[in-house]
Amino acid sequence: DGSVVWEKETRNAVRSSPVCFNDYVYVGAEDSFFYCIDIEDGSSEWLKMCNSPVSGTPTIANSNVYFMTLEGEVYCLDAASGTQQWIYESQVGDTGYSTSAISISGPYAYFSAHTLLYCIG
Repeated sequence: DGSVVWEKETRNAVRSSPVCFNDYVYVGAEDSFFYCIDIEDGSSEWLKMCNSPVSGTPTIANSNVYFMTLEGEVYCLDAASGTQQWIYESQVGDTGYSTSAISISGPYAYFSAHTLLYCIG
């Protein structure tokens, strides 16, 4: 019917698109937090403070959530708990930034940052 079911306020702008997986919505914001939100009521399940604003739309694969910050850091978190699996710092540099989405194929993550295309595993 088009009525609002719930709203979730962040501390700064949300520029990435939300992604739904199981019973949660995942999204990053310019407040440098990445949010895992209950799909039913909008409550926070967990959140992760990052080193810079979260820019890229998240990707879910292998029970993990992958996303990128404006400074080119790629995070891999357990989608259920938010536990950090790994972080990769690309070579974006002080003047560059990235808003890349991450593509997953098997054990590899593919993304772009500034003038480079990366494959990490």
